[in-house]
Amino acid sequence: MLRAVAHHYEQVMGRIRYLVVWTSGRSVRKKYRFIVQESTRLESVAAGVLDELEGLGGRGRVSLKVSDSVAFWGRVLSSLRTRRSRRKLSTEEIGRREALSEQFQTVLAPLQRSGNVVLVEALRTRRPKEVEWMTELLSPASEPARSASTPHA
Repeated sequence: MLRAVAHHYEQVMGRIRYLVVWTSGRSVRKKYRFIVQESTRLESVAAGVLDELEGLGGRGRVSLKVSDSVAFWGRVLSSLRTRRSRRKLSTEEIGRREALSEQFQTVLAPLQRSGNVVLVEALRTRRPKEVEWMTELLSPASEPARSASTPHA
């Protein structure tokens, strides 16, 4: 599952990303380079998680850095809450991604309540819309049942 969302942004942009990068200014190219580098790193993390789970017989807990958790969660939320991405997912895939989103929410909520500096820094790397979604879901009034199921912009 993590491997499937690691390159979500590049997949959403499709081939047009090459034209955008080629014709854009320095700031857009810098953001795109960050996305590509982060996606490559996340793919490696996902492969490590898969290896770790295989060693545990397919069940168990794995550890991720806060920054990796936030990056994966942002991609999961984007795939669920963006209509264009969501409509490409099967009902089963939507269910799996919603469950994964709830897991990230459950793990990260205590860090939000405690004002964890690492979480705050990780959120600064996300798109404003993702920060809005995550902040909403991490607020004390939010429950995992409300999580990612409602598509937005």
